[in-house]
Amino acid sequence: MSEEKHITKVGKILSRQKNPDRHTLVSIFKPESPEAKKHGVIYMVLEILSSDPTMGRIAKLIEKILIEEYYKNIGDGLGSFESSLKVINEKLSELADEGEIGWIGKINAVIAIFEDDILHITQAGTTEAYMIRDEKIIHITENLSSHAEKQNPLKTFINIVSGNLKLKDKIIISTSEFFYHFSLDDTRRICSRFSPAIAAAYIVKMLRREEIESINTLILEFDEKEKDFNIEDIGKKIISTSEQKIVEGYKNIAPFWKKFLRFSEKGIKSYFEKSKDIYDNKIAPSFNKFTKEASKKVNEKIEKISEKNPKKENNITSEKNQENRDLLYLIPDFKKGKKETKQKITTEDSQQHLFKNSLDKNKFQKTKEIFKKIKTKAKTKGPIFMILGILLIVLLVFSGLISYQKKVATNKRQKIEQSYASIKTKVESAIKANELGDTKKAQELLEEVKIEINEFPSAYMKAEIVALEKQIQESVEKIFNIQRFDSIEPITDFSSLDPTIKLTNIFSINNKIFVIDKERHKAAFYNTESNNPEYLDNLSFDGIGQKVALLNDKNSVAILASEPSSIFIYNSKTNSTEKTKQITDEDWPKARSVSSYLNNIYLLVPDDGQIYKYSSLIGSYSNKNNYILNPSGLDLKNSVDMAIDGSIYVLMNDGNVLKFLAGEKIDYTFTGIPSNANEKEKNKNAKMVSAIRIITDGDMKDIYVADAGAKRILVFDKESGHYKTQYISSKWTDIKDIWVSNNKIYILSGSEIYSIDTK
Repeated sequence: MSEEKHITKVGKILSRQKNPDRHTLVSIFKPESPEAKKHGVIYMVLEILSSDPTMGRIAKLIEKILIEEYYKNIGDGLGSFESSLKVINEKLSELADEGEIGWIGKINAVIAIFEDDILHITQAGTTEAYMIRDEKIIHITENLSSHAEKQNPLKTFINIVSGNLKLKDKIIISTSEFFYHFSLDDTRRICSRFSPAIAAAYIVKMLRREEIESINTLILEFDEKEKDFNIEDIGKKIISTSEQKIVEGYKNIAPFWKKFLRFSEKGIKSYFEKSKDIYDNKIAPSFNKFTKEASKKVNEKIEKISEKNPKKENNITSEKNQENRDLLYLIPDFKKGKKETKQKITTEDSQQHLFKNSLDKNKFQKTKEIFKKIKTKAKTKGPIFMILGILLIVLLVFSGLISYQKKVATNKRQKIEQSYASIKTKVESAIKANELGDTKKAQELLEEVKIEINEFPSAYMKAEIVALEKQIQESVEKIFNIQRFDSIEPITDFSSLDPTIKLTNIFSINNKIFVIDKERHKAAFYNTESNNPEYLDNLSFDGIGQKVALLNDKNSVAILASEPSSIFIYNSKTNSTEKTKQITDEDWPKARSVSSYLNNIYLLVPDDGQIYKYSSLIGSYSNKNNYILNPSGLDLKNSVDMAIDGSIYVLMNDGNVLKFLAGEKIDYTFTGIPSNANEKEKNKNAKMVSAIRIITDGDMKDIYVADAGAKRILVFDKESGHYKTQYISSKWTDIKDIWVSNNKIYILSGSEIYSIDTK
């Protein structure tokens, strides 16, 4: 068997913390025997998006089968790879048949095999692989797997791509989260510039700055194997080469160096002699003359001021006056070849002491000395020194304040720019995450961004923030599947019947849409065939209409009224309304919502913390029966509506929901709801701004909720409670109620009715 000609350099980025919502496996298998090595080396990055602890066993099972099957038959790498993946798919299918299905659609993996200079690669899910060749980055797993194929266990790993490798080719295999934080161009530049190990270390450093430690990546470089050398030959070669270079270098440098030294010695000596002569004969006398004349003029000026402002201090001796006139001890005395100051530092220690004090102990020592001398001069020489001193102090303070303000402004601007860059990066990461199919991560990033941009200072970077807000809004609507209807027109407006009409509820039976007029205690309807709104005289009631529920026959509705509490039944077939009662003529409780299931009526009574059930009898209903078996500790005061499909869903004003099954409260909540960009929820636990209505029944797969405060209708998967989509319109400024029927949602906003399809 021939020797290996190539090697693969490896850089690893491994998660330092275990993610609770996934299991990850990064594997490199290099066999020991030369024959098996020639057959190929296996590289794998795999994650299973599930918190189930058994998923780790499935990841290990995939690795085990891959290694065993691939090296069974040495020779044909592609054939071995295909048979290995077939066995893996069959085993996964067996697990699914046994009921172990938690992994289906949740495996993200790339498996690569380097068979000498041939690359074989396969993909499942969103783990990606890129190649860098000749400074260009190529997406080699593009369209290698699809979402449709994920659901079939036998098609977990289905496609293989193969190709020849060139020297210096680099392969990046990573879980999708890597590409949320590094663009393809950044990845290309980093991996092209550095070896795999250094590139991995650099990337890890950048990620840890952002406290990101959940990424798993392999960086591979295909390179030529270095030749082996005898250590003695290497030593001889180094020594002989070094000696030869030293000798040749000395031969070239020595003549020049000798000439340079001779010239330098003569030149430097001549230079110092000339410099001393110039300084002694020209510079020193000139400076001495200048300082004497300056001192004389200053003395004359001070004497004139002193004559105008005589002080007691004028008795000071002329010698001392002369000394004091050397203002602030800053005028030097120059003598020939020598410079002396009024204060002398005599030793090296004292010089070091002065230097240390000026830097370490007090940075403003000089300033203090100047202020002290200004004060002394002011006492002896009159007010001019005091004025000059004050001006100097003001100037210093003012310049200090300006400097401080500039520094504060610079720091603030830098922080704002950093915040803006961070927000922009998160938006780009969310878009990338959504493109790679990780909707959950995209939604989390956008929720963070919406909070951060609301806290961004409004006075800075206005144009950039407006553009970024627009990009965020577009990304949010795409990722959260938000459907806008800003140009929608109402199908009818009941104000044409009466401009003062006040509507509260809506329901639909057959081809008619009914609304309740709380002022006139009756109803109006809109016929979708005749397109005209009309009053319905045969539907009338006492009190104020609260809620409406469709009864089991689908032709009648129960109308809950208050003041007084009562229930009316409207039958659309007979076009008649009847006030109903309990068999014992007991008063109806003060309820907030009514719903129906299997001919029974249920009333939500927040004040009692209870849901009452009334069984249907001939011509009346039974007495109330408590539905909730254990109401203690249950708070229904903020409840606004309920819906029944066998289970009972109680909607709270803040968008939270309670679910009951056979009278017992069970764990259930709405999840994945995007916060509203324009309206703030009332508290941090709120899921909506102002929820008013919840609708579902036994025939519906989804739950519909009207959030009037945010002008939207949200749709949730009934089984999981997870958010699916929402409908928004700027026209829905006053949502009163909604109704869902025949794949349509009817929205009552003010006096207008809007209709949208749910298909």
